[in-house]
Amino acid sequence: MDNNYLSSDLTVEEARQLADEINHGISVTSEKTLRFYDGRGWKVLGYSSWRECATIEFNLKDSRVYQLLDFARIERNLENSTNGGILPSNERQARPLTPLGSSQQVVAWERAVSNAKSNQPTAKEVQQAVNEVKAINGNLSQQDLIELFEPEIPEMATIPLDSPPKTYYTVNEWDGLSLPQRIEALSTEGNKHFNKQDSDNIEWARWSWNPITGCLHNCAYCYARDIANRFYPQGFEPVLIPDRLSAPANTNPPDFGKFSNSVDRTGWRNVFTCSMADLFGKWVPQDWIEAVLEQVRNNPQWTFLFLTKFPIRMAEFEYPSNVWLGTSVDYQWAVERAEKAFRKIKDSGFMGICWLSCEPMMERLTFSSLDMFDWVVIGGSSKSTQTPEFKPPREWVNELEGQARKHGVKFYEKSNLLERIREYPIIDE
Repeated sequence: MDNNYLSSDLTVEEARQLADEINHGISVTSEKTLRFYDGRGWKVLGYSSWRECATIEFNLKDSRVYQLLDFARIERNLENSTNGGILPSNERQARPLTPLGSSQQVVAWERAVSNAKSNQPTAKEVQQAVNEVKAINGNLSQQDLIELFEPEIPEMATIPLDSPPKTYYTVNEWDGLSLPQRIEALSTEGNKHFNKQDSDNIEWARWSWNPITGCLHNCAYCYARDIANRFYPQGFEPVLIPDRLSAPANTNPPDFGKFSNSVDRTGWRNVFTCSMADLFGKWVPQDWIEAVLEQVRNNPQWTFLFLTKFPIRMAEFEYPSNVWLGTSVDYQWAVERAEKAFRKIKDSGFMGICWLSCEPMMERLTFSSLDMFDWVVIGGSSKSTQTPEFKPPREWVNELEGQARKHGVKFYEKSNLLERIREYPIIDE
């Protein structure tokens, strides 16, 4: 998301005016479209998603919903880079530019304008320029090469074309996809299920779900990176795995009534989401986050647990009640960030559990308040390839637990401490 256009201060009146102007074509500009979208005008007007808003307010077909945004972003990019030159006059003309990066869009557009037979290049001329730029940068598909240089290819030549469907997408690969390709990827109907967790170290979340894996924090103590580098072909590079998105619907919940223990009932309903990633890392495309949240909203039979080191970004989204929101605090410098973000989350009206993970607790932690949290998890760090095992001194743990008691917050000690006290937040009765 372009933070220059991110706004949370759209009023209902501003959102309605922008929507009406976009709908009726009153001086519609990329600025207005992006102001409405990035300012979450669709949420202000009571819609659950941009797609729902665009289909109702602007009478767009489903396939056109995101084309409107793509055109606005392309137009803004060209407007900022071409110094008042010729700009696309319609969405179809600009559409071939969608898969290119910002600088490549400018090069391809200027190439198309220069080679155009009239004042405005046609969509076909723009596509030709796009293919040429792709070829120059070495990322043109074989099919595009055939179409671009067809006269130079012998008539009987046989060239392998399409590669097998991808099982995962890196961020760079995702940025290079066209809108239809992104929609198709996010619509993948997989047969994957949740992974079952049997460890006594996390009995409060018996399932895990990783439609996104990988992280760029590069924490020295990270055990997840060691696991990924050993077992994942992509290592710990952030990726989206589309056929895992449908796991919440594919996994049958147990009969919660058979559990006499409330901790068991809670644990078998809770799903640790993106435990092998940071879903709200600054590198994660918003499309990926929204795709995960859409599954969360569509599957209220489960409770989804999120944990991030980017709580400020986490606070930018809205959540249903079947969510626990958490942030990791390992060092004192992260305390203020966590407090600020979760005050915002609580002030937004969020009714789910807010929790704090001080695992590993790498130094003494002092909070100005824990009122914005319902639960604190405390632990050390396991041995990793870069660091030895670490157990925080009992004095640090006792002091933090004293802060929790003062604010009426439950706390839970992980098994990598010398002793364990296990309390739980409000759970399934």
